[in-house]
This record gives sequence, structure tokens and C-alpha cells, in this order.
Amino acid sequence: MDYRITCTIKSQPVSPHFHGHVIRVGVGDDQVWRQMLTVDQVYTMMRNQDRFYVVGMQSRKTAFVNPYRCDQCGINSLRSAPDAVQDNNIDNLPACQGG
Repeated sequence: MDYRITCTIKSQPVSPHFHGHVIRVGVGDDQVWRQMLTVDQVYTMMRNQDRFYVVGMQSRKTAFVNPYRCDQCGINSLRSAPDAVQDNNIDNLPACQGG
């Protein structure tokens, strides 16, 4: 099954690396999330052949999302496939609100 990621929750940047990571995602349609998933849940679903993607609001271009392990701090996270389109980058999605 395919799931559209509409928003993210990121970890707070902490020393010594001073960068955050996607730790949860909201999946749904357009800008409305219907289900909140942890990165571990997404990894499990991906192992079961589910796919996750982001759609740019202006470009309407799709980028699929892949597992990502930060080389600097070892945290499991997610990143979108590179395509030089900024608005479908998972790091540029809005923060999930509510819930």
C-alpha cells in the first residue's frame, strides 16, 4: 500500500551534532494527517512492501521516502529521494498539529 506523508515531527537538535531528525510522520491526504506513525513503524511497514511518499504543494511532484540512518549520531530517520524539488522534500514538510 502507498501512504502519503503530509507532516512530520522532528527531534530537537542536541549537542554535539546540533541537528534534528524526523521521528514521527503524519499520513493522510493533502494537508490533513489521519494517522501518526513512528519511524520504527514506517520501517516495519516498508519491510512489508508498503511505500511512503511526499507530494509538493506547488510542484505537485512526488518523491518517495526511504529509510535513513544518520552517520553522525546513529539515529534511524527518513529522507525523501533526491530530485532537486524543494517542496516535496520531507525535511520541508510542516510540523504535525493536533492529535
